[in-house]
Amino acid sequence: MSFSLGEYQDMFLEEADELLQELNQNLLKLEKDPSDDEIINNIFRAAHSLKSSAAFVGLTDLGDLAHKMENLLQGIRDKVMKVTPAIVDVLFQCFDVINDVIREVSSGNPPSKDFSSLVKKIESVGKEGSSQEEKEKKEAPTPQKIQLSTNIIKDIRDGINNGLSCCEIAITLDPDTAMKSLKVQLVLTNLEKIADILVTIPTIEEVSMPEFDNRVQIILLTSAGIDELRKACEVDQVIRIDLRKIELVKKDNKVALKYHNQETLYEEKPQQEQTKTMNIVEDVLPDEEEKDEIVIKTKDDKKTLQLRTVKVSVEKLDQLLNNVGELVIANSGFYKLYEEMRRLNVEKSIINEFKNRMEQMSRIAKDLQSGIMKTRMVPIGQVFSRFNRLVRDLAKEFDKKVVLEIKGEETELDKKVIDVIGEPLMHLIRNAVDHGIESVEERRQQKKPEVATITLNAYQGGNQIFVEVSDDGRGLDLKKIKAKAIERGLATPEMIANMDKEDIYNFIFTPGFSTSDVVTDISGRGVGMNVVQETVNELNGSVAIESEPGMGTRFILSFPLTLAIIPAIMVRVQRELYAIPLSDVIETIKILPEEITTIEGHEVINLRGEILSLIRLNNFVGIESGLKDNERMPVVIVGYGNRKIGIVVDLLEGKQEIVIKSLEQNYRTVPGLAGASILGDGSICLILDISSMINKVIMQQDTFSFREKQRVLGTKQASVEVVKTEAVKEKAPSQVTIDTKKESKIQVTSPEKEMPIKEDIVFKKEPVEEIVEVEEFKEDNKASRLQEEDVIEQQVKNVLEEFKTELKEKIKTTLDKEDEIYQKLGISDDDLAKVQVLANVGITDAAESLSKIINRRVDLSIPDVSVLAIESIPQSFGDVDSVYLGVYMPIVGQINGTILFSLKEDSGYELVDMLLGLPQGTTNSLTEDGESVLKEVTNIVGSAVVNAFADKIEMAIKPTVPSVVHDYMQSILDSILAFHTAENEYALVMDTEFFHQDDRVIGKLLIMPTTSSLATIVERLRN
Repeated sequence: MSFSLGEYQDMFLEEADELLQELNQNLLKLEKDPSDDEIINNIFRAAHSLKSSAAFVGLTDLGDLAHKMENLLQGIRDKVMKVTPAIVDVLFQCFDVINDVIREVSSGNPPSKDFSSLVKKIESVGKEGSSQEEKEKKEAPTPQKIQLSTNIIKDIRDGINNGLSCCEIAITLDPDTAMKSLKVQLVLTNLEKIADILVTIPTIEEVSMPEFDNRVQIILLTSAGIDELRKACEVDQVIRIDLRKIELVKKDNKVALKYHNQETLYEEKPQQEQTKTMNIVEDVLPDEEEKDEIVIKTKDDKKTLQLRTVKVSVEKLDQLLNNVGELVIANSGFYKLYEEMRRLNVEKSIINEFKNRMEQMSRIAKDLQSGIMKTRMVPIGQVFSRFNRLVRDLAKEFDKKVVLEIKGEETELDKKVIDVIGEPLMHLIRNAVDHGIESVEERRQQKKPEVATITLNAYQGGNQIFVEVSDDGRGLDLKKIKAKAIERGLATPEMIANMDKEDIYNFIFTPGFSTSDVVTDISGRGVGMNVVQETVNELNGSVAIESEPGMGTRFILSFPLTLAIIPAIMVRVQRELYAIPLSDVIETIKILPEEITTIEGHEVINLRGEILSLIRLNNFVGIESGLKDNERMPVVIVGYGNRKIGIVVDLLEGKQEIVIKSLEQNYRTVPGLAGASILGDGSICLILDISSMINKVIMQQDTFSFREKQRVLGTKQASVEVVKTEAVKEKAPSQVTIDTKKESKIQVTSPEKEMPIKEDIVFKKEPVEEIVEVEEFKEDNKASRLQEEDVIEQQVKNVLEEFKTELKEKIKTTLDKEDEIYQKLGISDDDLAKVQVLANVGITDAAESLSKIINRRVDLSIPDVSVLAIESIPQSFGDVDSVYLGVYMPIVGQINGTILFSLKEDSGYELVDMLLGLPQGTTNSLTEDGESVLKEVTNIVGSAVVNAFADKIEMAIKPTVPSVVHDYMQSILDSILAFHTAENEYALVMDTEFFHQDDRVIGKLLIMPTTSSLATIVERLRN
């Protein structure tokens, strides 16, 4: 049976953890600034609180140790001792011992620490404290006069006549105390064990009110002594305990209450003899016919205020989140029913009403999910702050000078991540101090600052949280890692020669891998980095490494923002459905079987000059494929860290939000599977574990010989002209083929199920934005291979014209040198890349501006820069038939064009309510105030983008007065297109989508300079 402290154990452990963190931080501050009285007082209060809490739950030895700390600190507070390194060290030792005891108790084990040697150390460094004079006591606050009811006075009289003592105890709380009602309740609980409490002023409910003056008066009957009463009141954050006895005297044949003068009880000092002077109080026992009801009056008539906070266990939140997941699943079932109703041609009004109700339920489910996830989020600062002490101790042990810099401590992570992320960060910091940071002499020789810096940083990017650990030390030793990998048989010299440095760095995560020549109790055994990777993998995260010799190393840990409900790409093999987490997907393509090459029995393709290993999902799961022999094969390109593979599937179904269910809890761990999900139709879908699939394939790829790799790289590769679609669909109503090279032709499909574009955040992952089918160009005869370049160019022009007339697809040019658009505009891919960089700056500033306006964080997708034919611009919105709120703002000066900020009706009204401070759902039509709000948003957002361009190219650009249009998107664009069409055929479009934290789209921004202005921008950027 495990050890327990009783019903208050959880409360004690939670409070002790907070106090220990506070104590640790203040001890570190004290070491740097020993003269700061506030720091000393904070340490004293923490020690006092630990003493009281430990004594309350029965950890008397721990309470005595904390008391010894108090005595030592009291001498410092009284200025009879100075803070010395020896005193700081012994206080740190006390912290470590107390922390060990707390860990033992939380693990269900009884404390096993012996404090005797540490107590002797405290007494040794604090001998001067024993002769200190007691500080002069502050005058106790005047007790509030209490009018007692008849029944209370009767109870006092009966109690005293039966040999009990009557006392009034007044406790004073620290004004900065959090959860004051809890502290008062602890005092009352302690007193109830040894006394009968008659009156408490104010009541426990009134303690939570803002008017509470931090002082509580308690009248009680007891047989306990003063020491017992004092100990019962010694609760954390109680800074003063006053007591006065109450006696009965006769006055004019009536019974009156008399109080002794108030005495203050100091910690555990003996209570001084009570003063003999007495004061008569006006509480008189009237005649027996007085009313029996108890009426307690105070100076103010206060309304009872209920507690506004409730502590909820993580398990309950998990259960609630699971129920929300079930709601998401149920809602997806309604979507399937909706599609079936459309197929059966149900009456349109019924379908529309059903759709509205369905979307409403979807919004509610999303809001619920978002609210619960926010409740689970905890600032990472409480984890980061623990490592100040670790860095201090390690630097001292290795005789190095190191400072820890913390950034992004306000970034919030899921509680599950917070609970386990401490250990991997500890290993990374230990390695940084031991292996990464040079000695002071070595840094001096390299002309580096003597004090090295380790940086902890956290930030959010899209749907990922990134945690970085970096140092400015010597960097990873690539030669040592290579030699150790060969020595341990992890790779051959030929394999090493063909690997890039990022892959070589990954060897350090292998169990038992270490380049250290010396094994210490800190590092050198090759365990820590493996723990880092394993822990991160368990949280569906990843680790990336960046290192430069002599400059330092950076480890980037990434975690999904949501651990329970994720977006995924759904794929099929035969009739079985599988899910691939969208965060792992780089792109989706389609290839012909002839394009697959084998190396040593393993299938690979030459994808844009890169050898990509393939894994057939049907072989992985052990079922037969449903692909036909000459059928184009869908391939999902997935990545983990800096490695990627292609997964061949039978069918791409589209994007869907799924709820992760644990296989381990419901069945058992299955290699290659991260979990399962129940879909809306009740079917079960397995979720692929991309990291384990890549690990299985990647070692095979590393063994490929150099000659074989060169053979594959010598084969033909697809030269793809990307045709971007906002919504990827599986079955295309129409197909258009573009012959761009002799070797191949590209076929683009437009599937039915929407798959919003995946944001490109880090590690150079490309957006999930298209499905490109690569088909081998079929040669009819040798003459077709010898076509002249002008014939091929004419074919391309014909296809482009076909796109314009059909208005079926949005065109994004890749601007080949022989392309018509390039010839007209004189713009290269490099020019577009420069414009894209500038667009990133402007769009980022725009998002920051919008965040400040609505007082909520706004994320944004990376801008997509494209040159479009004018008539293709409406199709770039994807949903031209919906009603939008559009605000367009012309830009004039040395650069001319138009900015358009568009929002769907619901999003526009939501933004209006938010900025006007109205409850959500108030605005349902566009008012004059609403128009003003939207104009102001566009003005600020648009100006941020314009300023980014103006500052970079050093030209005068001025936004003009914005105008609001409430109409279909086609109609909104007509006014802009009319202007452009007057003199141009093409326009530069930079679009981005803004997202709230709950992923709701706010709006879409397009910046369309005229063609002449575009040429001017490009020319200025070139110069």
